[in-house]
This record gives sequence, structure tokens and C-alpha cells, in this order.
Amino acid sequence: MKLGEEHPDLDDIDRQILALMQENCRLPLAKIGEKVRLSAPSVMERVKKLEDGGIITAYRAVVNARLLGKDITAFIGVSTGHPHAIGTFEREIESLDDVLECHHVTGMHTLILKAKTRNTSSLEELISRIRSIEGWCGRRRWWCFPPTPSVSRYRWWRRRRSPSAGDGPRTRPCI
Repeated sequence: MKLGEEHPDLDDIDRQILALMQENCRLPLAKIGEKVRLSAPSVMERVKKLEDGGIITAYRAVVNARLLGKDITAFIGVSTGHPHAIGTFEREIESLDDVLECHHVTGMHTLILKAKTRNTSSLEELISRIRSIEGWCGRRRWWCFPPTPSVSRYRWWRRRRSPSAGDGPRTRPCI
């Protein structure tokens, strides 16, 4: 594995390790080693390189929001009136506990917010708070009933060779 490049050159073993760790980051290194046919110390060395290279940035617990009383998942498209308002708007959004993510987008909206709330009433309260933030210009929302599990891992693709094309073009499935 070559690190320090914009697009590190990960080999198949690195990809396998990443896939296994994304599935279950608590999997013991010895178990990962069995699956990729390396010793636990070799796996630990590769994981350390992945961490040092910024490929692995964190380890997290994924919680079931429904069991915590958050039954509604909403994606809220927000438009701001002027580009200078974005910074202020983002600082205000950080104080809203129900907003989990804030993404800059192009097109019809300036930002897309991902939120989880208790019910539709609490979602409407959240939207009212968002409307009161300086710089807000408009919004559109999409709800998910019930919350669906999100894809939280990057699906690694393998380079495949066409049987008849030899070293011809590489194919990549949708991610």
C-alpha cells in the first residue's frame, strides 16, 4: 500500500480488511487475519497504515434510532438567500440536536439536512426552527416512513477483466 498519494494504491488484502472492518470493526485482528490469510500482527500493521494514511478515520457505534424514540427520518433541502449567509446558517444548524448531517449541494438547494425526530409534530417544530435562522430562503422536505437503514460503508469494487478483451477496459459496478 502506498500512502501519501491523493488516491492510495490499495491492494486486494487492504480492500478485504476494509470491507471486514466496515461490516464489524470489533472483529478481532486474528479473525480478520484468518479471512485474509495473514497473521494478526500483519493485519495490525496494515490497519495502522490505513489509519495513519487517513483511510480509516474513526470507529463508531451505529445505534437504532427507533429504539431511542426517533421514529421519523427526514431529508430537508434548504436554500439560503446569499452565499454569505451559509456560515451563519451552518453554525445555527449545529445547535439543533435532531439534525444529524448537513451537506453542501448544487442545484435547487444550498444544503441538504438529514434529521431524525420523534414524530411529525417534532419534525414540524424543527422545520419552524430552521425557518427562523437568519439566511433561510426556502426548503423542501422528504420523509422516510419508517426509517430505513442507510448504507454506511463504502462498497469496494474490484477491477475485472473482460474474458475476451485481455487487458481491455475495466468495469466498475454502481456504488
